[in-house]
Amino acid sequence: MTSSIRSYSDKVSAAEQSQSQKNFGDGETAPPAEEAHNEQKDDQQEEGEGAAILPNDADGEIIRKEGISYSMILFNFIKGLIGAGFLGLPLASKDAGPLYEMTLLFCIAIISFYAMSNLVKGAQYHYTRLKIPSLTFGDLAEESCKVSFGWIKNYGPLAKNIVNIITIVHQFGICSMYYLFIATTFQTVLEKQKADNEPKGKESFWFLIILVPIVGLNSIVSMRILSIMCLIGNVLMITSLTLILFMLSKIVFTERAQSIPFALPSADGFFKACGTIIVSCLAQSLVLPMENKIKKPSQMLGPFGVLSGGIAISTIVYAIVGFLGYSAYGENLRDSVLDHLECVNNNTKELSILTYIIRIALCLSIFASFMLQMFVIVGVLWPLLEKRIEKLSRIWKIGIQLVFRAILVSVCLAISYSINNLAAIIRLIGVTTGTLLAFVLPATFDLLTFVPLFRSQNRLREANVRLGINICIIVFGFVILVGGLVVNVITMAKNAEDWKCGLNATTSGSVTATMQSYTTPI
Repeated sequence: MTSSIRSYSDKVSAAEQSQSQKNFGDGETAPPAEEAHNEQKDDQQEEGEGAAILPNDADGEIIRKEGISYSMILFNFIKGLIGAGFLGLPLASKDAGPLYEMTLLFCIAIISFYAMSNLVKGAQYHYTRLKIPSLTFGDLAEESCKVSFGWIKNYGPLAKNIVNIITIVHQFGICSMYYLFIATTFQTVLEKQKADNEPKGKESFWFLIILVPIVGLNSIVSMRILSIMCLIGNVLMITSLTLILFMLSKIVFTERAQSIPFALPSADGFFKACGTIIVSCLAQSLVLPMENKIKKPSQMLGPFGVLSGGIAISTIVYAIVGFLGYSAYGENLRDSVLDHLECVNNNTKELSILTYIIRIALCLSIFASFMLQMFVIVGVLWPLLEKRIEKLSRIWKIGIQLVFRAILVSVCLAISYSINNLAAIIRLIGVTTGTLLAFVLPATFDLLTFVPLFRSQNRLREANVRLGINICIIVFGFVILVGGLVVNVITMAKNAEDWKCGLNATTSGSVTATMQSYTTPI
């Protein structure tokens, strides 16, 4: 991979020169590539950074001196992949059917791996070309436009802003999903009854009570400390996941097993399953932040790289959870498979010791996942605010940053409390921002970067193949986005209407009972 990056870098000058000449008349000279970079990158190079930022080893491989090891990045990536969303995979089996859900899961995982790999290759190509240490998702969008076709060169800043907005919306959705899971799980564990049976007032108490620890954890700014906490979170996640699989296997193989339907899924079920799978098994917005921190960038790719290892492990886990969950409970599945495992006695709704362990381990693990996902939001928004307070003292900057992080967590609280439906949040995120970040945007940036480059180097076959594959991925993404959005909005509207009807019926029944109590003779 590094040799291909270096070969691209060696050839890019001629390629960019030939493309730039199209925008200049006779007797004019196209500006060098460095003059096309934004002011931040120019400032970095003026400060003596540049080539020194990308030290190489004896074999010419890029090494980040302050980077994080391969194993730690892999743990973090797996932690980002396997979050609370895996509890909804059996629901995807219910929506599409277990066999078609598993087929859909592996297809989405393969396409996602291809798109994420190209995303990393594009980022590595651009920051090697620019001689800077790393690129964010937004920076990649901007640079992809700058080196692309003439008609899109000036739209780099707009592309960067669009990508940043999509990333922020996606991350807020993920963090809100985690917040909702933590709040309802703590309520269930500590009150020894299902959270769904609690009145709204008590639910708001638990949403507020966990705000303090989450804000405290979100105040940690060190990536190394975050990595250690994610490592602990991985251990807890593996523990809870193992126990869940044990309980599901016991039900399937010793107590009962549901019949497996072979009918094709409806369009409604297909798009719902797509949304659940995409948001559950893809860490779309974590890929570049992880790549920017790894010690050896080449270890992100390859058969044993971070991407291949993380996606392979998570996909296998999700396939097993989805299949066992549906086999155990069939069409009776609720939003989360954990809801079925929580009771020893369905009449008393008492929680078993094993269920306590699973829920507490999951909660603590999701705390680490929340911090990891919030890291992306802070990375996008904080630099914008930091520029406006650069003249303040260090103490003031630290205080403002802590308040800023607390506000971000409060936004997640507001979103999760207003929707208060885990399955709805998962599906909606998956079919909208999840689809854009996983399929549409990576394929678009790969097309904009490498198709013009290959054509300028007279590598027409490679350019056409890359163009065709990327267009197919983009079309696939938009089909899921449009269809999934329509289906989920209709479903949410129907659920809201059903809830209103149920509320009115309950209120009417209460009023009638009250009237009867007054008219009954003593």
